[in-house]
Amino acid sequence: MTLSPRSERYDDIYFGSNGLDEKRFVFLRGTRAESRWVGRRRFLVGELGFGTGLSALATWAAAKRHPGFVQFVSIEGHPLERERIAAALEPFSEIASERQRLLQLYPDQPPGPGVHHFDLADNFALTLWV
Repeated sequence: MTLSPRSERYDDIYFGSNGLDEKRFVFLRGTRAESRWVGRRRFLVGELGFGTGLSALATWAAAKRHPGFVQFVSIEGHPLERERIAAALEPFSEIASERQRLLQLYPDQPPGPGVHHFDLADNFALTLWV
């Protein structure tokens, strides 16, 4: 059994034991994101709380099925270290290539205050506001 990653600061979990399915159901399906970006050249997705980046990676995986560009903007007050993100995302082999690319660009230490932009693919970019 995989333990759910937990925020020590808020004593809260980032996602449950089936995190990727949870993000697909709650975040993507719940917002109707895919049906809303169909037929658009560009689409903006926003979230509060980047956490481990799982919502962003689930969105990126879904965006690969569509021809347009998706800009993912996330606001995070307390970003995690790359090592913690890597460990939290390790169980999700379905998004291994997305995880690898994010970790390639994400700094070792948590990004400081400001705006941080990551061009993850030709059709997907992440902007992280700290």
